Amino acid sequence: ALTDHVKTRDIGKLLNGLILRLQDSTQWDVVANEICTLLKECSSETVFDDFNTAFTQLVLPDDLGVQTHNVKPFMLLLPRLPEPTRTKIKDILANKVLKHFMVKRPANANRSEFLTHAEVYAALLNSELFPVSGAVKTISKWLQKPENRCAGITVLGKTVEQCVSLLTEKCDPESLHELIVGLRIASDEEAYRTDIQYIASRMGWIQLLQTGSLQHGKVLVSSSPSLYGSSESIVDHGLTHGLFPVKSFVGHKNTIFTMAYDEQRNKLVSGGKDGSIITWAENGEIVETLNLYRHYACSMDISPSLHTLFICGVASIEDCVLSSNPLPVPCIFQYEAVDQGWKQHGKLSKDSCKIISNIKAINGGNNFVTTETGLINDGGLPRICELVCYYDAQVSFASLQPVKQYEEHEDLVTCISLYPRSQFVFMSGSRDCTIRVWDCRTDRSIGMLGVGKTGKFKAHNSLVTSIDADETSMVVSCGLDGYVNQWDLRVMANKIIGSPVNSILLDDTMTLRVALGGGSNMAAVNSGRGLYFVDLQTPKAHIAKFFPDNRTVGTYHDL
Repeated sequence: ALTDHVKTRDIGKLLNGLILRLQDSTQWDVVANEICTLLKECSSETVFDDFNTAFTQLVLPDDLGVQTHNVKPFMLLLPRLPEPTRTKIKDILANKVLKHFMVKRPANANRSEFLTHAEVYAALLNSELFPVSGAVKTISKWLQKPENRCAGITVLGKTVEQCVSLLTEKCDPESLHELIVGLRIASDEEAYRTDIQYIASRMGWIQLLQTGSLQHGKVLVSSSPSLYGSSESIVDHGLTHGLFPVKSFVGHKNTIFTMAYDEQRNKLVSGGKDGSIITWAENGEIVETLNLYRHYACSMDISPSLHTLFICGVASIEDCVLSSNPLPVPCIFQYEAVDQGWKQHGKLSKDSCKIISNIKAINGGNNFVTTETGLINDGGLPRICELVCYYDAQVSFASLQPVKQYEEHEDLVTCISLYPRSQFVFMSGSRDCTIRVWDCRTDRSIGMLGVGKTGKFKAHNSLVTSIDADETSMVVSCGLDGYVNQWDLRVMANKIIGSPVNSILLDDTMTLRVALGGGSNMAAVNSGRGLYFVDLQTPKAHIAKFFPDNRTVGTYHDL
């Protein structure tokens, strides 16, 4: 309850000061709790009016020229607000945004006039405070009207930036089709083409915009210049082998980010944004469901020798906002195999980390490696650094420290892969466009994949999204540049491999995941458009067959 001292104060002035303090991320949870307490215990029209005035004027001021702050800290408060305040504020903001977008403007209008409104619209949608399909239909109508098109393009760009998974997974196909039609109409105007290129790339729609259909027909294969010169692949629609749907398992309530296969018990384990860890039987039945309290799994792996499941836990912002709890630190969870399921054996809290993004069991499963964004002490001052860490899994888990800590990547480390020919060797890819090869017995990387451009060695022209390898020394990688590259580690000389054996461009979107299987030249690859079976040696590719019900799959998050 509020103290008498707080109750006697000017509530409007107090609310205004608290709302301003939401911009300080270190105090956000405490301040949000105070605001919600005030609104619950001082629930009068006067208090609501004071809050509404202070909040909406900070988020959407009448004079947008005076706004210099980010609206995100304020919009994160909205889902936590008590009812009926939450619904009232949502309706007020939505009405202000919609009214602003309905103003007639030319194609060359000043985007700063409605950029903040676009951010608010995207934040409302991302919080699922109004229906996704209805919001998309509204944007489609704006795109089809010349006088509202500039606002429509801007709000769609912000919406795709913040809510791409929501759009691809929860919007109905009819609404998405209308959106593509609207984008095709808008693409006739030069002023919008850069925006549309970004939107189409994020949604995997570059080819669909040319056909105007959500049906996956003939796939365009382009031959854009690669880091290694001209490269072209062929999508072969006559292949007799490929990827065919067998079964579909239903159990998660939100996006599935990661999977691991338990070979010894023939079980699949999956984790997603709903915080659940589900163990599946081969027939698709759920064997066990575990929950990561206030975290969700972004990466997992199973050690067959230790019968252990390792999980990277990321703080669930939505759960913490709704439950009024502070954000927990990133964690590594350890589960032991028990009967047909798992039992938590250890939890390592990483106070010095911003995120732990990948984990792999190595050295026969007795150890594991992670990729972490951490804080290290640099001359008495904290410094953010991108780390590859090697741990001994056989010591006390709660107080575990890295046996080795590598700091050679210059940007976020995005993926790791084992090298089956050696239990000590593994690889990592990064946003710095490099792939480094490591041996856990050494203190530095033992090699790099790629060629030297402008003084730096690069494996891809953009962020490396995925790596996989097999027992034959073949390694495959993919990246946001759209290419799938095949490497042979046997030819690594002077720590550098050089050019890949093959470099293939599947379509005109980014490639996100790659997994070898069925031979060293066979791989499953997912791009922004869909899932492919690729013969790297030929090279030929075949888009995966659809399920009999022709369901729409928005994004493949793991292979």
